[in-house]
Amino acid sequence: WYWLYQPTTAREKWVVTLHEQKPAVLKEVSPVFNTVLELSGVPDNNEDWTKVKYRGPFYVDLDADEDIPFACEKLKEFIGKLHTELNFDLTQAKFFASGKKGFHIEIPQECFIPKVPEGGTTHLAYVYREMAQSIVVDTMDFNVYSGKRGRMWRTTNVQRENGMYKVPLTLDEVMGIDE
Repeated sequence: WYWLYQPTTAREKWVVTLHEQKPAVLKEVSPVFNTVLELSGVPDNNEDWTKVKYRGPFYVDLDADEDIPFACEKLKEFIGKLHTELNFDLTQAKFFASGKKGFHIEIPQECFIPKVPEGGTTHLAYVYREMAQSIVVDTMDFNVYSGKRGRMWRTTNVQRENGMYKVPLTLDEVMGIDE
């Protein structure tokens, strides 16, 4: 399995590394971006990306164009939908303040796929987009459900160009969050 990252900016060439090297790279390099999904392979530009399989958490990006009170409101609405409409145990999710205009949420595949395929899933980002559309709230960014390398995701606890950080949040913090 492969994982990609960009060391310092979104304009840099992606660096491909093995899944097993991810903890060391996160600690030693602290890349600005990394792929939220892992890939079974990384084809050359001329090869067929439809053969690539993916694995990784269901992910959601809530962006409110720097309107933090509105972003907080929509985060609570989204997790309310997860809990009440889907009977989802919110303790299984990971929550993050993105450091600019919203929040990121990650939910392990095991929470909604009884037997996760060892070989991965083709077009997983598009499957996730369909899932997100079933529980949509204002501010949900659907641009994050892209194929090929998978979505670049800000790395937690790495300073952004605006001086802020993407940081993890506890469920208690999310439930009581406000501006």
